[in-house]
Amino acid sequence: MKLVLAIMVLVFGLHFSATTMAQGTMRQRPAPPTPVTTENGCLLEEIAGKLSDAYHREKRAKEAALNLWRKRVKEEYGPDFAHWKHANRYTKSIQCRKMGSKHYCYAKATPCKNME
Repeated sequence: MKLVLAIMVLVFGLHFSATTMAQGTMRQRPAPPTPVTTENGCLLEEIAGKLSDAYHREKRAKEAALNLWRKRVKEEYGPDFAHWKHANRYTKSIQCRKMGSKHYCYAKATPCKNME
């Protein structure tokens, strides 16, 4: 019984102290503007990522290039468009170059909205 009472005091004490220490008001962030898309949900422009860092393995350089593409699309158009598997298959490309023993890759594609 004492243990249950001690836990209740601890939980309620933490809850009330947190609510009294909170300052300001919570505001909901407005949704990003919806970009113009085609009837199948794809953007009108092709988006290119940045050149990846140098990696010894080409596979890792490709993964890094895809991550950079996803990050750029997510920042500009929101998470609904940041899926490589939904990008327009006719515009998808990953270009890699080997310089010395290092690989550099670059991804570009037209993002499409996740329609699921």
